[in-house]
Amino acid sequence: MFWYYAERGRATNHGLVDELMLFDLAREGRLKPDDMVWSAADGKKWVKASTIEGLFPKDDHGNAVIHPRAEVAPHEHLQTVRERPMVLKFVAIAAGMGFVVAVGVAVYAGLRRPPAVEPPPPPPVVAVEAPPVKTSSVTIATAVIASNNVAVLVSQAVAALREERFDVAAMAVREMARFPEASNDYSNLSAQLEVLQRKFARRTELCALLDKGGLSSATAAELVQLHRERKIEPQLIEQAARILRDKKALSGNMALSVARVFFQCKGYGQARVALKEFAGRAAWSGSADDYIDAAKMCTRVEEMELGAGILEKYVRSESDSGPAWLELAAIQSSLNDTKAAFRALEAAVRFGGNQLRRKAIEDARFDNVRETRTFQRLVQTREVE
Repeated sequence: MFWYYAERGRATNHGLVDELMLFDLAREGRLKPDDMVWSAADGKKWVKASTIEGLFPKDDHGNAVIHPRAEVAPHEHLQTVRERPMVLKFVAIAAGMGFVVAVGVAVYAGLRRPPAVEPPPPPPVVAVEAPPVKTSSVTIATAVIASNNVAVLVSQAVAALREERFDVAAMAVREMARFPEASNDYSNLSAQLEVLQRKFARRTELCALLDKGGLSSATAAELVQLHRERKIEPQLIEQAARILRDKKALSGNMALSVARVFFQCKGYGQARVALKEFAGRAAWSGSADDYIDAAKMCTRVEEMELGAGILEKYVRSESDSGPAWLELAAIQSSLNDTKAAFRALEAAVRFGGNQLRRKAIEDARFDNVRETRTFQRLVQTREVE
């Protein structure tokens, strides 16, 4: 069987090679599991080399890995088009019968050898995306210093800004100042450099707050927006997921910060998991804003009972928080727990006065009890508070 092969991510293919040569390429490390191969026998499509049975050893999880240099398995079991057992037998016999007979048998075998069959040309290689290869900052910086070409300097500056290599970008921009014809590029790229550096610093600061559990609702939204601008939102999601997986180090504040990030990223399933962790780890003290925000997120992810439970525990610890009582009353009203809603609303207006009465009147979640005498009595504005 004949093969073509191509390096992963490249459109250039190599071949033809027979099966023995293919195994040699793999053994020598010149063919890797992610490289693409195509068999002339079936001629259907390119496949990964790791799918060829026996071509690579496998790890404990069944994944193909590169041959270890010191543990190369022999491949004498392979039979290729070059091996002809019958001819070898004739040659062995002829060797004992004399030189003339041996030559005759060899000539005979040569006449009987089938002509080489040219396989059909392979289909175009399906390019597999390879990870980007980054040149070191030192190498780029050296090229920037050595360049007297404005176009090269602009190209290097743009590439460095895209990859957030601000040292290289700054060097390229400084070199542009030597060229009067690059004044516009110099001004534009200088401004971009300043803005991107500031955003990078802010993003780093907010990521550190996420690790410590210090994100508010507003800063979580800002952090997500900064990642979206750079099209690296998956990195933020992975950071939040990693924090959530570490149960031993996870605190209530960390779980709430993670929930806020997932909520802003519209990962509502993961936000729900984080909110449940928050409910089990919260300190039940401090600012009411965090607990009210957690309860509102619970409502948005269809976990109103969880939100009510969070606020009930909080008001037992901080009983004078009128806004927390009002949010609890609204959630209980949405759950049709009328008696509990009226008790919470009574506490809310007791601590929050006319301001919370007006909020209750405007809150649509009280629509199912709005016409009741109890609700009307509780929200009736008092002349003197």
